Amino acid sequence: MFIRSDFVNLTFALCIFYIFVTHAGNEMFFRLLTLGIMISIGLDVLWLMVFTVDWERGVQNPEDGLRRLIILLSCFNLLIKLPLIVMFWRNAIEERKLAKEDDD
Repeated sequence: MFIRSDFVNLTFALCIFYIFVTHAGNEMFFRLLTLGIMISIGLDVLWLMVFTVDWERGVQNPEDGLRRLIILLSCFNLLIKLPLIVMFWRNAIEERKLAKEDDD
């Protein structure tokens, strides 16, 4: 019934958790995370375009409220990802600056 695959979101959440725990982030890792989050946003927008109209209309059954909640949480998830893109891109720039300082 609910065709909401969050495997992409889960994969990037685990990568972010790995960076947080091991402090093993470098410039390329942060740039790949940024690219992955942008791909994830594209998949979320595609999913919302396909399911939002039918689910908002509803079919007068008990699942309509749950479907609307899922759409609301999906939009919230989408809005949270936008600052993450900026944050990881800035981390990549800072890692590049640190690498240049270490070379000098």
